[in-house]
Amino acid sequence: MKNVVDEEFQKIVLEELRDLREGQKNLVEGQKSLTEEQRRLGERQENLERRVDENSMAVRGMKEEHGALLRGIEEKLKTQQKSVEKIDFIEEAVKEIKKDINKVEQVTADNWSDIAKLKSFKVMETYKKGETD
Repeated sequence: MKNVVDEEFQKIVLEELRDLREGQKNLVEGQKSLTEEQRRLGERQENLERRVDENSMAVRGMKEEHGALLRGIEEKLKTQQKSVEKIDFIEEAVKEIKKDINKVEQVTADNWSDIAKLKSFKVMETYKKGETD
């Protein structure tokens, strides 16, 4: 009976050993698979890092370009503001000139009226004296 127990025990041990060897084989295959996956992930990480660097450089370039555009716009706005101020000054000057011209026209009209009165007075004086021109 001892032999039977020993044989069964040996069978069990052998089956366990086979299972362990199979498990070890599976672990080795899994390790290979993990190593390959780790290599692929490393390549992807390098690719992503390169793309991040490229995008960072592109963003820096865009920031610089936008900064230059903003500075250009600010300069144009300053120039336009100066132009608007000059236009406002010219408009005020033109208004003053128009007022002065109106005064000159009024004075001229008054002068012509006075001249007409004087001529009329002279004609009347001449007529009264009987003189003719």
